[in-house]
Amino acid sequence: MLPIFPAGGLPTGLALIPDAPLRIVLDDGSQNEARVPLLGVMPSSNGYISLFSASDLRQFDLSGASARSSVALLDSNELPLVIETADLVTVTQDQTLQSTVLYEGSVPNGFYRIIYQGALPGLSGLPREPSTPRLFEAEATAAASARAGDIIVLEGTDVVCAVDLPIASVEPVAGTTRVRFAIADSQEIPSDCASLTRFTVRAGGDQPFVLFDEAGTFLSRDVTGASSYSVPTEYFFHPDTFYFDDDANPQTPPVPNLSKFPQPPPPLRIRVAAVGREVRRGDRYAVSVISGIRNYIFTPDVRAGTELAFYTLPGPVVAAQDRNARFAYIAYPSADGILQVGFQGLTDNRAQSLALVPFE
Repeated sequence: MLPIFPAGGLPTGLALIPDAPLRIVLDDGSQNEARVPLLGVMPSSNGYISLFSASDLRQFDLSGASARSSVALLDSNELPLVIETADLVTVTQDQTLQSTVLYEGSVPNGFYRIIYQGALPGLSGLPREPSTPRLFEAEATAAASARAGDIIVLEGTDVVCAVDLPIASVEPVAGTTRVRFAIADSQEIPSDCASLTRFTVRAGGDQPFVLFDEAGTFLSRDVTGASSYSVPTEYFFHPDTFYFDDDANPQTPPVPNLSKFPQPPPPLRIRVAAVGREVRRGDRYAVSVISGIRNYIFTPDVRAGTELAFYTLPGPVVAAQDRNARFAYIAYPSADGILQVGFQGLTDNRAQSLALVPFE
C-alpha cells in the first residue's frame, strides 16, 4: 500500500462516500459511469481536488496506456524537422541501455530538450577584448562543464562568426578564480570576426549535446554514446499486476511481483546513441516521458464569467452517507461560500464549472 497524497499542497479536508456514482472519461474520449464502493474526496491547499478509491486504498488510474516516451526532432525555433530519429534517443530503466524497459508506477512525467552544440550554462555572451584576440576567460565556477573539444563562437550585435574556434584546453589562471580557454596556435581568427566583442562556449567534441528540463534548467552535457543522464525514480502507484498470490493461501497477503517490478525501481536513463548525420547546431530532441498514470484530480474554473473566481482555497468537505449520494459539499474560506460538486458531471484533470454550483 502506498500513501495517498494530494495533487499538491496540503490536504484541507476529507470525505468518504459509499456507493458513489462517478463519471469516467476514457482515453478515447468515451464516457461511462462507475459505481465506486467507497469514494474518497480530498481537497488540498493548492486548489486541487483529488478523488480516490477509498475501498481499496489507492488512487484511480484512468488511463489504459502504459508508461512510454516519445521523441521529436525540432530546429532552433522549435519547428519540426522531418528527419529519422528512430533509435537515436534512448529512454529506459534498463541499466545496460540495451532495451527499452519502463516500470509503470515509477516513471515520472517529464519533458526534456537535448540541444546539439547547445550553449553551456553561464558561458553565453561573455566579453572579450579585441586588442587581445586570443584571450578567452571566464569564472571557473561558470566554466565547470567546459572542456577541450568544445567550441568558441565569436559574436557581436546581430552578428555571429561563421568560423568556430575549437578549445584545445581549459587552464586555470594563476592567482585568480578564472579559467582560460586556450585555442591551438595554428587556429586563425578570421579578420572579419576579430573585432567582435563577445563569445559563447558551445558543447562540442565527443559530447556535443546539452540536456535541459522543461523549465530550461541545465541538467547534463554527458548524454551521448556510453554516457547517460539518470532521473531518480520510486513507486508512486501500484498497477494491478504489482502484487500476486505466491502460495494460493487466502490467509496470507499477496506479495510484490519482483520479476515485473524490481525493488527499488532503477533510475530512468536518457541517452543520445549517436549524432544524427543531418543534425545542425541548435537542433534539439524534444523528449516527452509519460507515466501512464492518470489520477482523478480537478480544480474549479476560476476564470471570469464562471462565478468561481474566489473558489481557490478549499476547506472541509462533507457528503451524505446514504448510498447513491451524488454530491459533496466543500467549504471555501477564500470565497466565504460552499461549493457543490456533482460527481456525475465531472471531467478529470480539467478546470470544472458545469459540475460545480456555488452557494454564498
